[in-house]
Amino acid sequence: MVRADGPGHGKIASLAALIDAHGEALDADLLVRGFDLRGLWTGALSWRQLGALVAALPPESLTKTALREALTPEQLAAQPEPTGHGQWSKAEHLLAAAVDRLSLLVWQNTQVHGGKRSQPPHPIPRPGVEPPEQRKLSARGAAYLADLREQRRQRRAGNRG
Repeated sequence: MVRADGPGHGKIASLAALIDAHGEALDADLLVRGFDLRGLWTGALSWRQLGALVAALPPESLTKTALREALTPEQLAAQPEPTGHGQWSKAEHLLAAAVDRLSLLVWQNTQVHGGKRSQPPHPIPRPGVEPPEQRKLSARGAAYLADLREQRRQRRAGNRG
């Protein structure tokens, strides 16, 4: 959010600076959500309510987009990574799941039709979701896996001979 510089400038000053810099975008975002920015002057909307509404705007909102576009590349790079579960909508999670499935299908098709052997693709990282831990094989599990690979190698060699 835009912050007014200097000591003593708090939330109201920051919201006033936001209205000054990106009032049209903010007004449009509020109107879509059933609020009117003019309510600040009629008493229908308090500064606290406006602050809560701005904080709850999604990343793709006009206001948040205008704020990002106003940043220099250096300021944008210095922004902290979003944390928590709220950055993606359900649609974005479903889209990521569809891309993950498609990537897996392409990988499987390549493996079946003699493509270069490779590891399956990693899923798209989701905000608030930790990637699964890679489990280490025990010595017994590693020996069993090596035995299975050797058996498969022998079967393939036998089919060629």
